[in-house]
Amino acid sequence: GPQTPVQLRQEDFEIYRTEQITSTATAMLVDLSWSMALRGSFQAAKKVALALHNLITSQYPKDSFYIIGFAAYAKDGKEYSVFFTERRNADQAMFLSMDYRDALTDPKFIPSFGGFFGMDGDVPTMVFQKDKYVVGVTGLDLEDADQAARLIAGYLN
Repeated sequence: GPQTPVQLRQEDFEIYRTEQITSTATAMLVDLSWSMALRGSFQAAKKVALALHNLITSQYPKDSFYIIGFAAYAKDGKEYSVFFTERRNADQAMFLSMDYRDALTDPKFIPSFGGFFGMDGDVPTMVFQKDKYVVGVTGLDLEDADQAARLIAGYLN
């Protein structure tokens, strides 16, 4: 007869179908400093990026692949860093730039770029979006970061 509570055992269940629904995100960090160019390493990095992109998009369509570029530079004796990432589309880039804005202390909107300038800890940081790219310049004051950002944005055309 009926019992309360119901007693279930492993034998009471049958697996009808097993489906693996997992996805991963792979990020490739690329050093964009002059030493990479001087050693001729950009070509090798490009080959690896294309191979990973082809593998992931063809064999694992639910997975994501991102390239994150970074470099450290000096201008007039001031050291600064640059980073960028390419998203799948401009909407994803916009959401990422908004997340970064929220992480900045006292972010100031920069109308010329549609980006933001604020403090990331104790480091001055400018973040902006251009199409499907999110770019950051860290370590410079607003005026110098604006000049560096304009130069970088020109390369993204």
